[in-house]
Amino acid sequence: MVGKLSAIRKRPNAGAPAKDGGMAHNHYAASWIASTLDVSDRKATTKSLYATLTRTHIIGSPLGALGLKKITPAAVERFILALRKSGKSEPTVRQIYTVGRAIFDAAVRDGLLARNPFTAVKRPKVTATEAASLSPAQASALLAAAERSRYAAASSTATPDTSSAHSPSTPNRDYQPRGVKPGPPKRPQTWNHVPRQV
Repeated sequence: MVGKLSAIRKRPNAGAPAKDGGMAHNHYAASWIASTLDVSDRKATTKSLYATLTRTHIIGSPLGALGLKKITPAAVERFILALRKSGKSEPTVRQIYTVGRAIFDAAVRDGLLARNPFTAVKRPKVTATEAASLSPAQASALLAAAERSRYAAASSTATPDTSSAHSPSTPNRDYQPRGVKPGPPKRPQTWNHVPRQV
């Protein structure tokens, strides 16, 4: 009894309430959505996600039915285990934990609790997955398929017209730029046309 009284006296000195609030977690979580979450500087998509996670997984859960003062780190761990057993993915469990921790941060700020029970529980991990890689045989098969596809595409293109008098590789000597009239042919210059100097 003396120990309890001593603890109660120390809580106000540490800035904590003399007694944890008895409000149900469900009720406080609902008010958190309408007030603290709504006025926060989070993106609209994040607010919508947090509100949905709170209504779907916290409000109405066994953890939500407890009073704030009765939620311990052990209760949080049981909550996380229940989420995993229900088939929730690791990223979803981590997000729900993040939302629950934010709710209790606000409860501590509001003076309803001395400390946040979520902070004593390690944040759920998300296992990193490696990208699938091809075996040498699969890579060879993929390259072969790509080569066949390339040749098939090339054979399906239109055959160039070879009926022209001039081959694409042979320059057209009769070609004249548009708008330019052909002039008289140039006379070859020989030494007979060079005037002699006297």
